[in-house]
Amino acid sequence: MKIQEITSFSDLQKLFETAEVHVSFLGKRSISIDGDDGPLPIDALQKRIDELAERNNYEFTSEERKIGKALIEKVGHLYDQGDEVVARSNCITRLFACLRINSIMYTPEWLWRIGLYHSPFDYYTAQQFQKGFGMPPQDAIELGAKITNISSSDKPARWSKPDEAFNPSCLDRIGKRFEKTLQFFTLQNDSSHLEWRDESVSV
Repeated sequence: MKIQEITSFSDLQKLFETAEVHVSFLGKRSISIDGDDGPLPIDALQKRIDELAERNNYEFTSEERKIGKALIEKVGHLYDQGDEVVARSNCITRLFACLRINSIMYTPEWLWRIGLYHSPFDYYTAQQFQKGFGMPPQDAIELGAKITNISSSDKPARWSKPDEAFNPSCLDRIGKRFEKTLQFFTLQNDSSHLEWRDESVSV
């Protein structure tokens, strides 16, 4: 099955199980996988992940989110593997590889390397946030939870998992309407993280 024929994250994971990275003399990094004709660009997996996420409107089941996070780790592994091959290559190959990586900005790999790539599986649409945490993201923010929001004109707004528990004293300021939401939150192992309460959508 070719990568563009893949429509599920599970099939994408299977396709890339045996992926191998190659580097040409002129520093072009590519991936070879069983079932696809010819080499693929080094960022082919990352691009296909983003395409499938957008096709799903960024709504994921628990299993899809779990597989997706494993795929994101695979992306990093492929880039690392490519770097290792380049490091063992001759000076000409290393020079051209460096030029290829840094000459074009805002590519998926470039965003990954400078830490600006947002994994779609680390964020939740308003509907999934409500389902998983028991309240709209705006209400969680009012309760003191720190949440990162990413949005654009062509994609739905999404929020990160709250990275710390809310302060119960906020209830005095905001009012009793949030009092019932206390049952939805617990501390995890003395950390300050909110616990996902809905098993149908995994964190």
